[in-house]
Amino acid sequence: MNDSLDREGKKIAILAKLGRKTKIGMDYIPKEKAYSRIPGHARGELEGILDEMHKDGLIEYHKGKNCISINPNSISEVVDLIEDEVPSYVINMLD
Repeated sequence: MNDSLDREGKKIAILAKLGRKTKIGMDYIPKEKAYSRIPGHARGELEGILDEMHKDGLIEYHKGKNCISINPNSISEVVDLIEDEVPSYVINMLD
């Protein structure tokens, strides 16, 4: 993973983490755990990126925006975004 991630790269990194852990719908993780693939110096605008992903319907918030998961209604969109970042068995688990 590149240290100089753009907004799209950060979205993909977060979605890939959620996909690897199969965090869909009511199965969620704290958002800080989803940041683990993003280097500390590149984490500046993550709250805005999460809000954008939520507005686009890719993720759901839980526990007052402290936890996140993949929106079950947009799994196909998420798979299209992360298919180059995760192994095929992860894609199979999401389908």
